[in-house]
Amino acid sequence: MLADPDNECWVSSASLWEIAIESALGKFELGQPLAAIENAAISAGFRTLDITWRHAAAVHDVALRHGDPFDRLLLAQCEVETLRLLTADKVLLKQAVAVRR
Repeated sequence: MLADPDNECWVSSASLWEIAIESALGKFELGQPLAAIENAAISAGFRTLDITWRHAAAVHDVALRHGDPFDRLLLAQCEVETLRLLTADKVLLKQAVAVRR
């Protein structure tokens, strides 16, 4: 899916936000600065998806069994923007907008 030139590929700023928080909490160590991750995503052809008020409001209606705020936001963004979420997360795969990576 990612290699198909007919597909637009997006990366949410929520993902970078989650990486920043989890790295700061010591859950893992980054091998490069956060800015390099954004630059690498853009260089790889990904478009960036900023968080909007519509996305934040749509979190209210996300039906998700666990309360991970980042997952809820990603699902809300998919709903608002009519995107699909590429994931290996078994909980997220139960959502209509998610597809297996």
